[in-house]
Amino acid sequence: MALNHLAPKLYRVRVLALHCVSLGAETEPLLRMLVRVRHHLRMEQPREAERLLDVLLARLRRADVASTVRRDSAA
Repeated sequence: MALNHLAPKLYRVRVLALHCVSLGAETEPLLRMLVRVRHHLRMEQPREAERLLDVLLARLRRADVASTVRRDSAA
C-alpha cells in the first residue's frame, strides 16, 4: 500500500497541531483523532485516513484562527 501521498498532509497536521497546542488548545480530541487516523492506516484504509486528516486539518485551522482572535482581543 503506497501512502507517500499522505506524507505532506501528515506533516501539515504535525506542524499545525504543535502550533495549536502551544497556543493552549486541548490535546485530548486531537490525540483521539490521530489514533483513528493510525487505525485506518493500519487497516489499509488510506481513503478514510485521508478523509480524517482533512477533517483534522480543518479543525486545527479553526482552532488556530480562534486562538489568534482571542489573543488579539486580549491585547
